[in-house]
Amino acid sequence: METSSAPPLFEPLADMEFVHVAGGCFMMGDSFGDGEKNENPVHEVCVDSFKMGKFSVTTGQFRKFVIATGYRTTAEDGGGCFATGADGQWSWLFRNNWRNPGFTQSDDHPVVCVSWNDVVAFTKWLTEQSGRTYRLPTEAEWEYAARAGTIHRNYWGNEVDAACRYANVSDLTARQAFAKKTVHNCNDGHLYTAPVGSFEPNDFGLYDMMGNVWQWTGDWYGKNYYANSPKNNPRGPEAGRRHVPRGGSWRSKPDYVRASMRVHPPASQTAGVGFRVVSPVP
Repeated sequence: METSSAPPLFEPLADMEFVHVAGGCFMMGDSFGDGEKNENPVHEVCVDSFKMGKFSVTTGQFRKFVIATGYRTTAEDGGGCFATGADGQWSWLFRNNWRNPGFTQSDDHPVVCVSWNDVVAFTKWLTEQSGRTYRLPTEAEWEYAARAGTIHRNYWGNEVDAACRYANVSDLTARQAFAKKTVHNCNDGHLYTAPVGSFEPNDFGLYDMMGNVWQWTGDWYGKNYYANSPKNNPRGPEAGRRHVPRGGSWRSKPDYVRASMRVHPPASQTAGVGFRVVSPVP
């Protein structure tokens, strides 16, 4: 893995901090052996250097975009949001959107109930207004950044119940609210989303790469893509039906909070999915 003293990036337009991620190679996929078929075969991937948002995009940062453009999200235009009701069950709630996901958020919480089209619109606005390229990470960039040079199940190691130091996940807090919930045997103190940066970062200085919210990537989902993936800077299938989020969320059980986990993509916006932005290094 390359080492670099390249400076971080601050984007004043949306008050966003970025961390320089030096390029390198890693083994992508289910190297620990507890994953799904779509995480195999494990294969070597190399990515170029890039800068990645230190945190997931927050409601406050997304609001700057909405105020500047008048943009209306998919949920606000009648699509609603796949979210939890009072009984903890997921369903389509047509009055829910990023402004009201069904639980209380402040400006430092990660934005949720945003579709893939919504977040791409955000990155295009940021690019056009700043003159610098911004986009969603590829799956390969995301996993490389999430692993942060480690080869473990998670960037903190292989111990499932150590998660609550590093991630907002389904935990004993959730068990108290929803008795039948499968949880990590630890307590992170948050039933829903937490303010970004509430937990310890990984070795690249990135926060909440696991838990809190799933993060949209730019790739189309292809369950067999790994068998044909190029080694250098793979960008997913050329076409598909849905795009891939990564990382797990505040509602994720241990099986879903893993560096290699490729969840079957949601139809659209949910109260557990947000996003993070990257900027290529020229």
